[in-house]
Amino acid sequence: MTDLNNGTAADCIVFRDAAVSRGGRIIWQHGTFAIPSGSVTAIVGTNGTGKTTMMKAELGLIDTTAGSITVLGKPAGVMNQHIGYVPQSYA
Repeated sequence: MTDLNNGTAADCIVFRDAAVSRGGRIIWQHGTFAIPSGSVTAIVGTNGTGKTTMMKAELGLIDTTAGSITVLGKPAGVMNQHIGYVPQSYA
């Protein structure tokens, strides 16, 4: 079982009380969850809810303003060579 505060070795992505701000506005906060390795996970929501921002934070393209994000046991952005990601647009 996954401890959301610590994650486990089997977790691929772990958010610990993570928050992201853009342009001085909080986009989302208190993100605490773990996604197990080998799982299939969907990120769904209406336009403007922070899905793309979350993916960019996982890739280390934008910084968290609170908490932490780890991917494959390392800080966001470090393990990008092991991640396949196709953005919605290339602009």
